[in-house]
Amino acid sequence: MRCNAVFGREADLGGALAIDLMRFRKRLFVDQFGWNLSVAGDCERDQFDNHHAIYCALFCDDVLAGMFRLVRTDNPYLSRVVFPNLAQLGSYPVRLDVWEVSRFGVMHPNLRIASAANHALMIYFALRLDVRALVGVTDVRYERALRHLGINTRRYGHPATVGIDHAGNPIQAVAGEILLSQQSNAKIQYFIDLAERMDIQDASHVFGYQRVSA
Repeated sequence: MRCNAVFGREADLGGALAIDLMRFRKRLFVDQFGWNLSVAGDCERDQFDNHHAIYCALFCDDVLAGMFRLVRTDNPYLSRVVFPNLAQLGSYPVRLDVWEVSRFGVMHPNLRIASAANHALMIYFALRLDVRALVGVTDVRYERALRHLGINTRRYGHPATVGIDHAGNPIQAVAGEILLSQQSNAKIQYFIDLAERMDIQDASHVFGYQRVSA
């Protein structure tokens, strides 16, 4: 399976791709996971879809297969603004070298390969920008999935119910971080190798003014 990716701000992605990402989010997080999120038509958006946000769109065999959103933590970001109660063990970071990852998800028949590629792109972004840590609020099931992938995480607090899905089940979430210095060299190299096999386009010069091709 051939994968490639695009990084960029909404204004630079082109209208069609930006809309496709919001539609992807609605199908995955609202229709499939049952989260109670703000929806307009067939798109899911929130207040953090603004000029501070950088998006990654993952394509596998030319089909949109995954995505995530990145916001630097010296700007308002979802975890800190919407879920302050989940950081009982300390405060959320407000730092130039810490970014929040949100709306991270994959939807593809070959879920394992697409998921590995999406995680590789997340780590690739962090390494290219000398990011110290990646912050987020996630379902506790995904926290376990990260550990299964060999990605070490640190909690900011205890899990708590943050809502009810469309099936009436409680959504248990936890806030925390992926500290880059606490990841094994072998796991980092694994993700680097995956990223280097992808063509990565930089629509907003996130990584500088040279075109990026991993």
